Amino acid sequence: MNVTGRISLARREADILIEKIRRNRAKAKDSSLRKESEKASLAPLSIHPRRQNLLKYSGPVYSLQWARDGCHIVTAASHSNSFELRVVNALTTNRVASFSLDSDIYTCSYSPSGAYVGCGGIDNNISVFSLSSADSSSSSSTSSTPACILSGHTGYITSVRFLDDQHVISASADQTALLWHVDSRQLIQEFHAHSGIVSCIDIAPDLSTFVSGGYDGTSRIWDMRRGRAVQVFRCSEGREVRSVRFFPSGMCFAVGCDDGTCRLFDIRADRQLCVYGAKDEDSEGKPAPRDSVSTSLSPRVASSVAPPSISSPSISMTSRGMPPSLSSKTFSPAVNSLAFSRRGRMLVACQSSAVTCYDTLFGNEICKLEGHGGLHTCVDIAKDGLAIAVGSKDETVSLWC
Repeated sequence: MNVTGRISLARREADILIEKIRRNRAKAKDSSLRKESEKASLAPLSIHPRRQNLLKYSGPVYSLQWARDGCHIVTAASHSNSFELRVVNALTTNRVASFSLDSDIYTCSYSPSGAYVGCGGIDNNISVFSLSSADSSSSSSTSSTPACILSGHTGYITSVRFLDDQHVISASADQTALLWHVDSRQLIQEFHAHSGIVSCIDIAPDLSTFVSGGYDGTSRIWDMRRGRAVQVFRCSEGREVRSVRFFPSGMCFAVGCDDGTCRLFDIRADRQLCVYGAKDEDSEGKPAPRDSVSTSLSPRVASSVAPPSISSPSISMTSRGMPPSLSSKTFSPAVNSLAFSRRGRMLVACQSSAVTCYDTLFGNEICKLEGHGGLHTCVDIAKDGLAIAVGSKDETVSLWC
């Protein structure tokens, strides 16, 4: 048998094994997260956040993240004929620092220590700025010179996250995620397995793994020590993953899809636990469809059985244009941003048309955060769990408590 024949045979055998795994998992799924929560006599969550402050900008806000101190927020927004990375004191609404960039920026991040902020966008680069010269008790500082620029991606940057002050992970439209060393400006590790744009990443609380989501409809758990994907989770057929967020314990993670649903996956059980924002059967605990079951395979086997790349009508894999979540001027059901409460009981999902809070245990909608006059773009919850920040194209960031 020639090489082509052996490869075809191996793929058929892999498909047969995957189907057996799916059938065995379907048999073992004898309960649901909602049913177990009801058995434990847990009361459904009921909260009603109120909007406290409104931060104003001179252009649409595309991304934001809270600092670990629960006081400061970094935002990425357009500003006149340029783009601005701004650090704001959420308690006083005063600007602490701002950095001007010539090219579009779509994502921003705070370092764990609060000493650095980073951003990325259309120029395929990650820019890291130092806040050491900015004093939060004095007037704001303005600069346009980054501490370093990390270059290596061949597509626009979709997400940036700090591992620590010296290490950054970035995701890009070039279908890769990269791990960088800040001071040396060196690429440490490349993570390549997605067959579409890598739209989002999030780092696990133990800092040893991270999760990525892509337009190929998969989310992947990456072991940074081994430099490869160790688990692959699939959404429904034809769906794109637009956002990911780890559960506070690190044992689960949520993904936001372009159909408006959020899905909670358990890493230890290697399966989907719940669907939020959908009326299909698996959100009620009934057997999930075939495409919703994850597969833990080696990268070699996983790549051989991966679905073909999903081409988006809004953007191509090599396009340098703005991501659909930011370029759209109409309401879209896609969940572009996610955030968990401090203990993980509440999941906040940001769509362009609404920001919805869900009870993670029972799967039901708790409330909606309303009041913006434009399309919502991003959401984050302070590390102490006391405030929610929502960014919008109406040139504001609203704070809810």
